[in-house]
Amino acid sequence: MKNFLAYLKEFFELIVRKDFLTVSFYTLWSVFLLYNSDFFSPLSMWTLFSILSLFIVPIIFNISLNENRKVIKILYSIIFISSIIFSFYIVNLKGSKRDIGRNEFINGALIIYFFFLILYFYLNRKFSLKNFNISFGDKRNSIILILLSILVITPVIIIVSRNPQFKTTYPLFKIMKNSSYDFIRYEAAFLFFFFFWEFYFRGIMLTSFKDVFKDDFLAIILQSLIFTFLHFGKPGLETLSSFFGGMILGFFSLKLKTFLPAFFLHFYIALLMDILSVYF
Repeated sequence: MKNFLAYLKEFFELIVRKDFLTVSFYTLWSVFLLYNSDFFSPLSMWTLFSILSLFIVPIIFNISLNENRKVIKILYSIIFISSIIFSFYIVNLKGSKRDIGRNEFINGALIIYFFFLILYFYLNRKFSLKNFNISFGDKRNSIILILLSILVITPVIIIVSRNPQFKTTYPLFKIMKNSSYDFIRYEAAFLFFFFFWEFYFRGIMLTSFKDVFKDDFLAIILQSLIFTFLHFGKPGLETLSSFFGGMILGFFSLKLKTFLPAFFLHFYIALLMDILSVYF
């Protein structure tokens, strides 16, 4: 029988494995995003949080996890931890302090994070955003997927939009009903947000899972499960369908080597739902 120290050693060997660290990070980080979803005002904070939490933090995490050079690994691990702390700081800003225009500290910190990312991309040519599905991929089949999906999705959304649960939930920002200007302004912010949202799930999370598990199916289902978390609190039908939607988008994002169709379709669904809830 093993002694207790042997069990402890085995446990610590488990929690420092790359597959455990990768799944743990994306799961816990997604829970953080879920429970801090009240940061969506003003739009400038939404924009800032999207860049930091859905792009910079995951990229820096992957650098700190996969880098072999010890000095670089330590440096980017420190940057990763500081960027997480900074994300917590942003979502806890209140009142006028949330005005990014009055907070040069926030602007400066983001510039520093981008500087370290660009520096790493320049010095390590093997580390490319293309590895995280940021590319046009298979253009022809991407267009076919988008067109077929629109044909199927549009009548479903029109029918579902009449459901009382959806009528109560959408639009997420009731101010969009005030004027066409407010509607366009918020949809422009949604467009920006969904780009980083899909990069997070169907870009870096999906490809990271594939790299550590060497299994497409496991990568697809894991990101789909975590994607479903982020729909808690939405109408039940939407939360349930998000699991299957995440599977479909994950599958095609891997096969087409791009998350751009997933981004376009996710935004299209949100836009159509808002149009139906505001104007009809």
